[in-house]
Amino acid sequence: MPKSEAYRPQRSCIACRRKDDPATFFRVSRLAGGRVVIWGPGVFGRSAYLCRTEECLGRGLSKRLTNSLRTGASPAEIETLRKELECKLR
Repeated sequence: MPKSEAYRPQRSCIACRRKDDPATFFRVSRLAGGRVVIWGPGVFGRSAYLCRTEECLGRGLSKRLTNSLRTGASPAEIETLRKELECKLR
C-alpha cells in the first residue's frame, strides 16, 4: 500500500452484512449499565452498525441487534431506538 493511502477500518452492517467505512453507518452502542443508545461523543461500549436505509433498520432492529450487543434490550427500548433512527433518516 502506498504511504499516501491511510488504513481505513471497515465495519459491517448487522442486517445486510455490507462492509464500508464506519462513517456511512448508524452506530448503536450498549452502555455499561445495559442501556442501548445511538453512538455520540463520549459513548463507549459494545457496538453494532446499521446501514442508513429503512430496510436495514427494519431487519437490524430485532434479534440481530440484541445478539450483536449481547444484551436483552426491552421491546420498548428497541422501539424508541427505531423512532430515533427513522428521524435521522429524514
